Amino acid sequence: MVGAIIATVVGAVLPFGSVYPWAYWPVLIVVTAIAVWVGLTNRTLPIRWSVVALLLAPLVIQLVPLPRDLLTFVAPSHMKFLERSVVASVAAVPSAHPISVAPVLTQHVFLFVAVGICWTGAIASALRRSIAVDTLTRGLMAAGGVLALFALVQRGTFNEKIYWFWQSPAGVASNYFGPFVNRNHFAGWMVLAIGLGTGYLNGLLASATRAKRQDWRSLTLWFGSAEATRIVHVCLLLAVMIVSVLWSRSRSGMTGTFVAILVVALTSIAGMPTRTRSYAAAVLPMALVAGAVAWRGLDPLIAWFGDTSTMTWRFNLWRDSMAPMKDFWPWGAGVNTYGAVMLFYPQSDPVVHAAQAHNDYVQLAVEGGLLVPAAWTTALIVIAHQIVLRFRQAQAPMTWWIRLGAVGGLVGLAVQEATDFSLQIPAVALLFATVVAVALHEPANFQPRH
Repeated sequence: MVGAIIATVVGAVLPFGSVYPWAYWPVLIVVTAIAVWVGLTNRTLPIRWSVVALLLAPLVIQLVPLPRDLLTFVAPSHMKFLERSVVASVAAVPSAHPISVAPVLTQHVFLFVAVGICWTGAIASALRRSIAVDTLTRGLMAAGGVLALFALVQRGTFNEKIYWFWQSPAGVASNYFGPFVNRNHFAGWMVLAIGLGTGYLNGLLASATRAKRQDWRSLTLWFGSAEATRIVHVCLLLAVMIVSVLWSRSRSGMTGTFVAILVVALTSIAGMPTRTRSYAAAVLPMALVAGAVAWRGLDPLIAWFGDTSTMTWRFNLWRDSMAPMKDFWPWGAGVNTYGAVMLFYPQSDPVVHAAQAHNDYVQLAVEGGLLVPAAWTTALIVIAHQIVLRFRQAQAPMTWWIRLGAVGGLVGLAVQEATDFSLQIPAVALLFATVVAVALHEPANFQPRH
């Protein structure tokens, strides 16, 4: 079961992050099949039905066809937009139309969110009954390390093609990194994996046995032990993943990675059984970051962060998004319709049509109005409360630390989403759902943490 879960998560990455229909539809089918199998095997779905309703009900509201008169009354801006768009396409406004200006696009999101809920619930259930969370984490870390190493090798031998033979229809070779068409999405995937790995590393530090004597001979013997070797291996994996994020040149990914590690490191100060381990758990992950930065070179990173041209482009795009945000604010234009909506609004950059807002919060405000953000924020609060309760339950120390790592990864990705759209990439969304399951699952081993 663990192998099937990891193979599915990794399999979604390999076909360019599954961003194209020929890739994401088969991935969706496989994910559904695995979720059903795992769910039926464990016979529970540890997600509150209120959360399911909060996530799906707004999409249903956007998809229900309304008579033209009723749509004009409740959402006059929608009708004006539809009339303007049908004039452009020489068509006629239908007698009934949903709130979403492009229902097919919103239907896709409904399907993906529903499958994601099933996957999260199934994995959380399996972590409670069938599989060990540290086993799943080790598998995901190994996959992340291999993916990071491949990305670095490809970067060093780059011929402006992914896998050295394929070019994206978008044709922006400078954005390629690893199997991903966009380096920022590679970094988003890594933020989640690095967060998990940092939690796992601190779990190893917390559970490591102490040397019998505090002398050099005892310490040397301990460093030759199996548990010390495991810690070194995890540090190497994390170092490779952090270096790959730096070489991706994704500033949002670097920031998200730093935040993910910082969340885990700061919490470790109070979470370790001894003061020495607290220092080690707080310093070691940050030392890995410092070492990766030193190896990459501080000057190139400072120069890259100092180039604000793409950030200025984003600021202009967000300002352009204010007009549709005001027009569609009560109900939203329909989730996943940002690209279609912006075809009818002026943009500061007339050369490039922005199909995404490069800020998922701004994009959700346009597509969801007040309806979707309010419901999804409420669902997020409920889920966060559940995670807090899980932290308070008796559980194996390693489970607690990996859960913390999962939360760190989620916080780091939330930071990255302020300037990017990694969660719209199926491969990143699938790992996100898996990490949510890790954070949310009910502990299987009811033991005191210390």
